[in-house]
Amino acid sequence: MRYPDILHAVAKGEAERVRRDVVRLKDDPHFVRWVRFHQMGSLFYDLFPETREIFLLDRATSLSRWRVWSGLREILKEAPVPVMAFKGVAVGELYPDRLQRLISDVDLWVEEGKLEKLTAYLIDRGLERVMDVPGQRIFRYMGLPVEVHTAFTRFPYPSGIGEGDVLDHMVREEGNLFFPDEDLSLSLLYVHAYKSMYVKTTFKAIWWYDERLLKGRGAKVLNSRIVEACRRWFLSVKPADLRDRYLEDSLLNRLRYVWHGVKLRLS
Repeated sequence: MRYPDILHAVAKGEAERVRRDVVRLKDDPHFVRWVRFHQMGSLFYDLFPETREIFLLDRATSLSRWRVWSGLREILKEAPVPVMAFKGVAVGELYPDRLQRLISDVDLWVEEGKLEKLTAYLIDRGLERVMDVPGQRIFRYMGLPVEVHTAFTRFPYPSGIGEGDVLDHMVREEGNLFFPDEDLSLSLLYVHAYKSMYVKTTFKAIWWYDERLLKGRGAKVLNSRIVEACRRWFLSVKPADLRDRYLEDSLLNRLRYVWHGVKLRLS
């Protein structure tokens, strides 16, 4: 069985069907690279006990990052403005054990007019400001990247999710820390996956697992033409489309990225 097909089966809830293949391949470094690239090592640690020696580092990494998030969420609860945490740290709370969901960073959203006030507060609480890119400001907290978004995409990609949508669909966790409701989480997943296909990140198989958990809780996409187009595209992604390494920074891939955005804008 091909490596991408195994990841797809696990993400779709069919771990038992591929258990023999996983155990057979657990010492294959190429297979391990596939699992790790798609952020599924800590999940495999739980689903396939036979692989725990192999994926122990993945579980330790996940534990470390979630501990950092626990400290950061205490800071965000006291933020001077409302802040929404989304993507991995939000969806991870839906897993049977959040350690199964390896996070690579923390994604936050704040209203654009409140970014500077939040920035001053975060720096005062020990976060390091790293850089600005269109639509987001990047910090670092205890080694973990923290991306504060004021928009979910940048040109040429339309997001289909506006400030009003976020304010209508974010749910207070505690203090000034909010999470998206399931509908907004699912919509953000589809938009993020679409714009990631032709950048360094590429598509990650763990997003199929995220989608399954969200849909299992009754999540439906927001009423947006752009989000619906991203949903249809997401359903078209096949195991054969997966990669086991970051996308090269080439002229061809840059052109693909632009065309992918233009297609969405015209959809």
